Amino acid sequence: MLTYREFKSLNRRDNQEKNEINHFFGKYFVNFAAYFFYRLNLSPNQVTCIFILVGIIGGILGSFGFFVTAYILWRLHIIIDMADGSIARVTKVFSDFGDPLDKIGHHIIYPIYWVGFSYSSGLLELFPVLTILFITIASSQWTLKHLYKDRFLMTKGTSYPKRIVANIMGVEGFLILIIIYVYTNLLNSLYLILFFIASNLILFIYKLYHLLKDI
Repeated sequence: MLTYREFKSLNRRDNQEKNEINHFFGKYFVNFAAYFFYRLNLSPNQVTCIFILVGIIGGILGSFGFFVTAYILWRLHIIIDMADGSIARVTKVFSDFGDPLDKIGHHIIYPIYWVGFSYSSGLLELFPVLTILFITIASSQWTLKHLYKDRFLMTKGTSYPKRIVANIMGVEGFLILIIIYVYTNLLNSLYLILFFIASNLILFIYKLYHLLKDI
């Protein structure tokens, strides 16, 4: 059994610097989470199942109006998602089913959050057509990343400011803005849903352009 320091030193990716930009928040916690599961002797796929379960629970809680708790679980599920890869790299235990399982988890979790937060915030009732349009575009732009044959060619923020902007335009921004909308009177509901549509459409076009360019 490795010590924490040994585990951390072995948990290095080929694209470590870019990955830390992509996960500028989770990078501070991933080694703690990964080492915890490592000490429990869990396999990478077992940790993947845990992140899927945490994400689903968070999405369900969001649909019942527990927005802050749902967001905390959202952040937690991302950290656990990073941890499964950490354990695989350190232990050299890889599985052909690992990547598909990871993708299946995200394709379950993301729609639950989009639909759940839209429903419990009242946006789905106020603007059913616009909200369904947003969820469709959001799902499409996020799914585009899985069409890349080489995951290292996927479009990602190359700097912290760009990554923050990308997060605001994506699911992270959606969750945070919904929380602000629900608990304050700072945001107009119509402008909010229009922003979600516009931002995700921009991400869709941007990802599609880079995908076609790399083919």
